[in-house]
Amino acid sequence: MITYLLVASLLLIFILELISRRDELRHLHITFEIDSELVEPGESAALRYTVHNTSRLPVLFSSLTLRLPGGVKVDEDEKWKKLHLSEDFTGQQVEHRFYLMPYGKFSGKTNIVIEKRGLHELGKWYLESGDLIGLSPFLRSGDISVKVICTAKSAEIDDIEALGGLIGDISVRRFINDDPTLIMGYREYTGREAMKEISWLQTAKRNSLTVRKSDFTTDRIAVIALNMDEGNRADMEHALSLTRAVCEMFESAKVPYSVRSNGDIDNIPEGLGRKHLFFIQRKIGLSKLAGHYSFGALIDRLSREKRGDVSVVIISPSSLDKYAAELQNLRRYLDREPIIIDGRETAQ
Repeated sequence: MITYLLVASLLLIFILELISRRDELRHLHITFEIDSELVEPGESAALRYTVHNTSRLPVLFSSLTLRLPGGVKVDEDEKWKKLHLSEDFTGQQVEHRFYLMPYGKFSGKTNIVIEKRGLHELGKWYLESGDLIGLSPFLRSGDISVKVICTAKSAEIDDIEALGGLIGDISVRRFINDDPTLIMGYREYTGREAMKEISWLQTAKRNSLTVRKSDFTTDRIAVIALNMDEGNRADMEHALSLTRAVCEMFESAKVPYSVRSNGDIDNIPEGLGRKHLFFIQRKIGLSKLAGHYSFGALIDRLSREKRGDVSVVIISPSSLDKYAAELQNLRRYLDREPIIIDGRETAQ
């Protein structure tokens, strides 16, 4: 009886070994997704991955290794790290070992954090499969197919009113029905406008979402002017953090705002709301700190475009002394004094 069981066991192992020697990697397909493509430094995001077995045969052994780049760190508890995490001079590696039934799948999740602003690739994956004994391994690899944008952390800053901007001293007049005398025209919906601004009549006529362009002469509006032409890297990074902080202040005060820059933040039109702020934070995260033209030219443009009751907040990572003439010219057209925030980190 014992001999019979031993022979049967050896036969079963031999059959499983023959099955497992097949290169099943061609039947394995891996997908990735991230729960948030925009994070701030130190904020955790969940990287999810799924391995599908499209074969009618089982995969008796497989392992998935994620090799993360240096700027990406695992954010899991010590028990999880002991089971799945290893680290060397190249960075951190996450490993999962599993088997797959026919048409089965393995799903995993790793929480990650990024500490540095910018666009981050998440490294490479390595999928290994082999025979039961481990003598004939097969390996496939590729790039993790998702990327994450890390925006600047919001800087600590005094309230705008404390800085001298009397925002909120003029009431915003609104009516249940639109005043046709205030409508200047229509434009295509960008996704940053409030739903109430959509003109459904014009949308039906144009067969695309269309919003009203209104002239609310008593509205509070604000412009954030960011100098990206000069300054060392640390000061320019701090200026981006200040820009985010000022945007969040205007969001809290429900004041529509735009961002103008002479660099790769570009010109972001006036808006308000979660989508508008998300778009700005995304642009901040993607910035290469590149300046395109002088800040004096940007101030001159603002002088030609902005008139009357507009709150202008200027953020610069370098001294504005040489732009005194341009700033004085801007003051001629504004009803209130521009707020100038020193973006140099050493000045804080």
